[in-house]
Amino acid sequence: MAETILISCKNIELSLSGMSGDSNIIKVVAGVTGEWDHWSGKFHISNEDLQNIKADFEYQKRDVLFDYDHNSLSLGGNSIAAGWGKKMIVNGGNLEIEVEFTPEGMNRINNKEYRYLSPVYVIEDGTKRMRNVTLHSVALTNTPFLKELPVILNTTFFKNNHTYKTQEGVSMEIKNLCKILSCSEDDILDTTKGIMHANTELVKQNEALKSQNIELLKLKEKLEKDILSQNESIAENAVNLAIANAQLREDQKTWALSLYKKDRSLYDEFVKENSVVRAPQGEMELPTNNHENKKVVYSELINNPVLLSEYIEKFPSELEKIRENYYANGGT
Repeated sequence: MAETILISCKNIELSLSGMSGDSNIIKVVAGVTGEWDHWSGKFHISNEDLQNIKADFEYQKRDVLFDYDHNSLSLGGNSIAAGWGKKMIVNGGNLEIEVEFTPEGMNRINNKEYRYLSPVYVIEDGTKRMRNVTLHSVALTNTPFLKELPVILNTTFFKNNHTYKTQEGVSMEIKNLCKILSCSEDDILDTTKGIMHANTELVKQNEALKSQNIELLKLKEKLEKDILSQNESIAENAVNLAIANAQLREDQKTWALSLYKKDRSLYDEFVKENSVVRAPQGEMELPTNNHENKKVVYSELINNPVLLSEYIEKFPSELEKIRENYYANGGT
Protein backbone atom coordinates (compact mmCIF):
# COMPACT_ATOMS: atom_id res chain seq x y z
CA MET A 1 0.00 0.00 0.00
CA ALA A 2 1.36 3.39 -0.95
CA GLU A 3 1.57 5.96 1.82
CA THR A 4 2.25 9.66 1.27
CA ILE A 5 4.06 11.26 4.21
CA LEU A 6 4.56 15.01 4.59
CA ILE A 7 8.04 15.59 6.01
CA SER A 8 9.17 19.16 6.78
CA CYS A 9 12.72 20.19 7.57
CA LYS A 10 13.21 22.02 10.82
CA ASN A 11 15.23 25.25 10.90
CA ILE A 12 16.77 24.86 7.45
CA GLU A 13 17.39 28.52 6.80
CA LEU A 14 17.45 29.52 3.15
CA SER A 15 20.54 31.67 2.56
CA LEU A 16 21.37 31.78 -1.12
CA SER A 17 24.54 31.76 -3.17
CA GLY A 18 24.96 31.41 -6.92
CA MET A 19 26.22 28.25 -8.54
CA SER A 20 27.60 27.64 -12.03
CA GLY A 21 27.44 31.35 -12.88
CA ASP A 22 23.62 31.52 -12.38
CA SER A 23 22.59 33.54 -9.32
CA ASN A 24 19.12 31.84 -9.28
CA ILE A 25 20.50 28.30 -8.91
CA ILE A 26 21.43 27.09 -5.43
CA LYS A 27 22.10 23.75 -3.80
CA VAL A 28 19.86 22.61 -0.92
CA VAL A 29 19.76 19.48 1.23
CA ALA A 30 16.27 17.96 0.99
CA GLY A 31 16.83 14.70 2.82
CA VAL A 32 19.05 12.72 5.19
CA THR A 33 19.11 9.15 6.44
CA GLY A 34 17.51 8.38 9.81
CA GLU A 35 14.35 7.29 11.66
CA TRP A 36 11.61 9.59 12.99
CA ASP A 37 8.21 9.65 14.66
CA HIS A 38 5.59 11.21 12.41
CA TRP A 39 1.87 11.86 13.02
CA SER A 40 1.18 8.97 10.65
CA GLY A 41 3.60 6.67 12.44
CA LYS A 42 7.29 5.88 12.50
CA PHE A 43 9.22 6.03 9.27
CA HIS A 44 12.82 5.89 8.17
CA ILE A 45 14.96 6.99 5.23
CA SER A 46 17.98 4.87 4.31
CA ASN A 47 20.82 5.53 1.94
CA GLU A 48 19.17 3.05 -0.43
CA ASP A 49 16.01 5.19 -0.29
CA LEU A 50 18.01 8.27 -1.27
CA GLN A 51 19.49 6.36 -4.19
CA ASN A 52 15.96 5.29 -5.24
CA ILE A 53 14.76 8.90 -5.10
CA LYS A 54 17.63 9.93 -7.34
CA ALA A 55 17.07 7.04 -9.74
CA ASP A 56 13.35 7.82 -10.01
CA PHE A 57 14.11 11.50 -10.67
CA GLU A 58 16.49 10.60 -13.46
CA TYR A 59 14.08 8.03 -14.91
CA GLN A 60 11.11 10.42 -14.92
CA LYS A 61 13.25 13.18 -16.50
CA ARG A 62 11.03 15.72 -14.81
CA ASP A 63 12.10 18.62 -12.62
CA VAL A 64 11.08 18.52 -8.96
CA LEU A 65 8.46 21.13 -8.01
CA PHE A 66 9.34 23.62 -5.26
CA ASP A 67 6.08 25.31 -4.15
CA TYR A 68 4.78 27.52 -1.34
CA ASP A 69 3.43 25.96 1.88
CA HIS A 70 2.56 22.65 0.16
CA ASN A 71 -0.18 24.35 -1.87
CA SER A 72 0.19 21.72 -4.58
CA LEU A 73 -1.16 19.15 -2.08
CA SER A 74 -4.22 21.13 -1.02
CA LEU A 75 -7.63 20.62 -2.61
CA GLY A 76 -8.38 23.73 -4.59
CA GLY A 77 -4.91 25.09 -3.85
CA ASN A 78 -2.64 26.45 -6.53
CA SER A 79 0.62 24.85 -7.59
CA ILE A 80 2.52 27.98 -8.48
CA ALA A 81 6.21 27.10 -8.61
CA ALA A 82 8.78 28.81 -6.43
CA GLY A 83 11.48 26.91 -8.26
CA TRP A 84 12.43 23.68 -10.01
CA GLY A 85 14.88 21.01 -8.91
CA LYS A 86 17.25 20.37 -11.82
CA LYS A 87 19.76 17.89 -10.44
CA MET A 88 20.04 15.43 -7.55
CA ILE A 89 23.18 14.21 -5.82
CA VAL A 90 23.45 11.64 -3.03
CA ASN A 91 26.36 12.79 -0.92
CA GLY A 92 26.94 10.37 1.95
CA GLY A 93 23.69 10.45 3.92
CA ASN A 94 22.45 13.65 2.28
CA LEU A 95 20.16 14.20 -0.68
CA GLU A 96 21.30 17.40 -2.37
CA ILE A 97 19.24 19.18 -5.04
CA GLU A 98 20.32 22.01 -7.31
CA VAL A 99 17.32 24.33 -7.59
CA GLU A 100 16.57 27.01 -10.14
CA PHE A 101 14.31 29.48 -8.31
CA THR A 102 11.82 31.71 -10.10
CA PRO A 103 12.32 35.49 -9.73
CA GLU A 104 9.33 35.55 -7.34
CA GLY A 105 10.65 32.63 -5.33
CA MET A 106 14.09 34.21 -5.07
CA ASN A 107 12.55 37.53 -4.08
CA ARG A 108 10.50 35.95 -1.28
CA ILE A 109 13.52 34.15 0.10
CA ASN A 110 15.69 37.26 -0.05
CA ASN A 111 12.93 39.19 1.76
CA LYS A 112 12.86 36.45 4.42
CA GLU A 113 9.19 35.67 3.74
CA TYR A 114 10.22 32.01 3.73
CA ARG A 115 13.15 30.59 5.62
CA TYR A 116 12.77 26.79 5.64
CA LEU A 117 12.28 23.76 3.39
CA SER A 118 9.76 20.92 3.71
CA PRO A 119 10.09 17.89 1.36
CA VAL A 120 7.20 15.54 0.57
CA TYR A 121 8.15 11.86 0.24
CA VAL A 122 5.93 9.18 -1.27
CA ILE A 123 6.72 5.92 0.55
CA GLU A 124 5.39 2.69 -0.91
CA ASP A 125 6.06 0.08 1.77
CA GLY A 126 3.76 -2.88 1.09
CA THR A 127 6.27 -5.47 2.30
CA LYS A 128 9.83 -5.46 3.55
CA ARG A 129 10.93 -6.74 0.16
CA MET A 130 8.83 -4.23 -1.79
CA ARG A 131 9.79 -0.71 -0.72
CA ASN A 132 10.00 2.34 -2.93
CA VAL A 133 10.56 5.95 -1.88
CA THR A 134 10.21 8.91 -4.27
CA LEU A 135 10.20 12.68 -3.84
CA HIS A 136 6.88 14.30 -4.71
CA SER A 137 7.79 17.97 -4.13
CA VAL A 138 9.55 20.38 -1.79
CA ALA A 139 7.86 23.38 -0.19
CA LEU A 140 9.07 26.71 1.06
CA THR A 141 7.57 26.99 4.52
CA ASN A 142 7.90 28.56 7.93
CA THR A 143 6.54 25.49 9.83
CA PRO A 144 9.26 22.78 9.56
CA PHE A 145 9.44 19.33 11.17
CA LEU A 146 12.74 17.45 11.07
CA LYS A 147 15.73 18.27 13.30
CA GLU A 148 18.31 16.05 11.66
CA LEU A 149 18.45 17.55 8.20
CA PRO A 150 21.68 19.51 7.70
CA VAL A 151 21.70 23.26 7.51
CA ILE A 152 22.03 24.67 3.99
CA LEU A 153 25.58 26.00 3.95
CA ASN A 154 25.83 27.28 0.38
CA THR A 155 25.45 30.93 1.44
CA THR A 156 27.80 33.81 0.72
CA PHE A 157 29.18 33.17 4.20
CA PHE A 158 29.49 29.36 4.01
CA LYS A 159 29.68 28.65 0.28
CA ASN A 160 33.27 27.38 0.39
CA ASN A 161 32.52 25.12 3.37
CA HIS A 162 31.33 21.74 2.13
CA THR A 163 31.01 20.14 5.60
CA TYR A 164 27.40 19.79 6.73
CA LYS A 165 26.43 20.07 10.41
CA THR A 166 23.19 18.82 11.97
CA GLN A 167 20.70 21.53 12.81
CA GLU A 168 20.86 20.80 16.53
CA GLY A 169 24.62 21.36 16.61
CA VAL A 170 24.46 24.57 14.60
CA SER A 171 21.42 25.78 16.52
CA MET A 172 23.23 25.41 19.85
CA GLU A 173 26.26 27.26 18.51
CA ILE A 174 24.10 30.11 17.24
CA LYS A 175 22.04 30.24 20.43
CA ASN A 176 25.18 30.39 22.56
CA LEU A 177 26.56 33.16 20.35
CA CYS A 178 23.26 35.06 20.58
CA LYS A 179 23.34 34.73 24.36
CA ILE A 180 26.89 36.04 24.58
CA LEU A 181 26.18 38.95 22.23
CA SER A 182 22.64 39.60 23.50
CA CYS A 183 21.20 39.55 20.00
CA SER A 184 18.92 37.52 17.73
CA GLU A 185 19.83 35.08 14.95
CA ASP A 186 18.65 37.64 12.40
CA ASP A 187 21.04 40.17 13.91
CA ILE A 188 23.95 37.74 13.47
CA LEU A 189 22.94 36.98 9.88
CA ASP A 190 22.52 40.64 8.97
CA THR A 191 25.81 41.56 10.65
CA THR A 192 27.61 38.74 8.85
CA LYS A 193 26.22 39.86 5.51
CA GLY A 194 27.26 43.42 6.31
CA ILE A 195 30.79 42.28 7.13
CA MET A 196 31.02 40.26 3.92
CA HIS A 197 29.74 43.23 1.91
CA ALA A 198 32.27 45.53 3.58
CA ASN A 199 35.01 42.97 2.89
CA THR A 200 33.99 42.85 -0.78
CA GLU A 201 34.19 46.63 -0.96
CA LEU A 202 37.62 46.58 0.71
CA VAL A 203 38.84 44.03 -1.84
CA LYS A 204 37.63 46.31 -4.65
CA GLN A 205 39.33 49.31 -3.04
CA ASN A 206 42.53 47.31 -2.62
CA GLU A 207 42.50 46.38 -6.30
CA ALA A 208 41.93 50.03 -7.21
CA LEU A 209 44.85 51.07 -5.00
CA LYS A 210 47.06 48.44 -6.64
CA SER A 211 46.20 49.90 -10.05
CA GLN A 212 46.93 53.43 -8.81
CA ASN A 213 50.23 52.25 -7.33
CA ILE A 214 51.24 50.73 -10.68
CA GLU A 215 50.46 54.03 -12.42
CA LEU A 216 52.43 55.98 -9.79
CA LEU A 217 55.42 53.67 -10.23
CA LYS A 218 55.28 54.23 -13.99
CA LEU A 219 55.12 58.00 -13.44
CA LYS A 220 58.03 57.83 -10.97
CA GLU A 221 60.12 55.89 -13.49
CA LYS A 222 59.35 58.46 -16.20
CA LEU A 223 60.24 61.38 -13.92
CA GLU A 224 63.52 59.71 -12.96
CA LYS A 225 64.38 59.30 -16.64
CA ASP A 226 63.47 62.93 -17.35
CA ILE A 227 65.58 64.17 -14.43
CA LEU A 228 68.53 62.03 -15.55
CA SER A 229 68.22 63.42 -19.05
CA GLN A 230 68.06 66.97 -17.72
CA ASN A 231 71.11 66.38 -15.52
CA GLU A 232 73.01 65.03 -18.51
CA SER A 233 72.13 68.16 -20.47
CA ILE A 234 73.07 70.48 -17.59
CA ALA A 235 76.43 68.74 -17.14
CA GLU A 236 77.15 68.90 -20.89
CA ASN A 237 76.36 72.61 -21.02
CA ALA A 238 78.44 73.39 -17.93
CA VAL A 239 81.54 71.58 -19.24
CA ASN A 240 81.19 73.12 -22.70
CA LEU A 241 80.98 76.58 -21.14
CA ALA A 242 84.11 75.92 -19.06
CA ILE A 243 85.98 74.87 -22.21
CA ALA A 244 84.76 77.96 -24.06
CA ASN A 245 85.99 80.13 -21.18
CA ALA A 246 89.38 78.38 -21.31
CA GLN A 247 88.78 76.89 -17.84
CA LEU A 248 89.12 73.38 -19.24
CA ARG A 249 90.88 71.81 -22.18
CA GLU A 250 88.94 69.87 -24.79
CA ASP A 251 90.78 66.66 -23.89
CA GLN A 252 89.48 67.00 -20.31
CA LYS A 253 85.82 66.95 -21.33
CA THR A 254 84.99 63.27 -20.66
CA TRP A 255 86.67 63.28 -17.28
CA ALA A 256 85.08 66.64 -16.36
CA LEU A 257 81.58 65.34 -17.24
CA SER A 258 82.05 62.34 -14.96
CA LEU A 259 83.30 64.55 -12.10
CA TYR A 260 80.40 66.99 -12.54
CA LYS A 261 77.84 64.18 -12.21
CA LYS A 262 79.49 62.56 -9.21
CA ASP A 263 80.45 65.64 -7.18
CA ARG A 264 79.38 69.09 -8.34
CA SER A 265 81.20 70.96 -5.58
CA LEU A 266 84.48 69.15 -6.34
CA TYR A 267 84.05 69.96 -10.03
CA ASP A 268 83.49 73.67 -9.28
CA GLU A 269 86.57 73.75 -7.05
CA PHE A 270 88.72 72.10 -9.71
CA VAL A 271 87.58 74.49 -12.45
CA LYS A 272 88.20 77.48 -10.20
CA GLU A 273 91.71 76.44 -9.14
CA ASN A 274 92.87 74.80 -12.34
CA SER A 275 91.86 77.29 -15.05
CA VAL A 276 93.80 77.15 -18.32
CA VAL A 277 96.22 80.04 -18.89
CA ARG A 278 94.62 82.14 -21.59
CA ALA A 279 96.64 83.34 -24.57
CA PRO A 280 96.78 87.13 -25.07
CA GLN A 281 93.62 88.26 -26.77
CA GLY A 282 94.86 91.61 -28.08
CA GLU A 283 95.52 93.22 -24.69
CA MET A 284 98.58 95.12 -23.41
CA GLU A 285 99.56 97.48 -20.62
CA LEU A 286 100.59 100.87 -22.12
CA PRO A 287 101.64 104.13 -20.36
CA THR A 288 99.21 107.07 -20.36
CA ASN A 289 99.79 110.83 -20.12
CA ASN A 290 99.97 110.40 -16.34
CA HIS A 291 102.81 107.92 -16.76
CA GLU A 292 100.57 105.13 -15.42
CA ASN A 293 100.16 101.89 -17.26
CA LYS A 294 96.70 101.21 -18.61
CA LYS A 295 95.36 98.01 -20.14
CA VAL A 296 94.58 98.56 -23.77
CA VAL A 297 92.22 96.17 -25.54
CA TYR A 298 92.51 96.14 -29.33
CA SER A 299 88.84 95.26 -29.85
CA GLU A 300 87.94 98.49 -28.04
CA LEU A 301 90.41 100.56 -30.01
CA ILE A 302 89.04 99.57 -33.40
CA ASN A 303 85.67 100.88 -32.28
CA ASN A 304 87.25 104.23 -31.31
CA PRO A 305 89.07 105.65 -34.41
CA VAL A 306 90.32 108.78 -32.56
CA LEU A 307 91.94 106.77 -29.76
CA LEU A 308 93.30 104.23 -32.24
CA SER A 309 95.04 106.99 -34.23
CA GLU A 310 96.55 108.37 -31.04
CA TYR A 311 97.96 104.97 -30.01
CA ILE A 312 99.30 104.26 -33.50
CA GLU A 313 101.21 107.51 -33.32
CA LYS A 314 102.53 107.02 -29.78
CA PHE A 315 103.03 103.25 -29.58
CA PRO A 316 103.29 101.87 -33.12
CA SER A 317 105.30 98.73 -32.30
CA GLU A 318 103.32 97.82 -29.18
CA LEU A 319 100.02 98.36 -30.98
CA GLU A 320 101.17 96.10 -33.82
CA LYS A 321 101.81 93.28 -31.31
CA ILE A 322 98.36 93.42 -29.69
CA ARG A 323 96.81 93.69 -33.18
CA GLU A 324 98.59 90.46 -34.22
CA ASN A 325 97.49 88.70 -31.01
CA TYR A 326 93.95 89.83 -31.55
CA TYR A 327 93.66 88.39 -35.06
CA ALA A 328 95.70 85.29 -34.16
CA ASN A 329 93.07 84.40 -31.55
CA GLY A 330 90.06 84.77 -33.75
CA GLY A 331 89.48 88.50 -33.79
CA THR A 332 87.60 89.91 -36.75
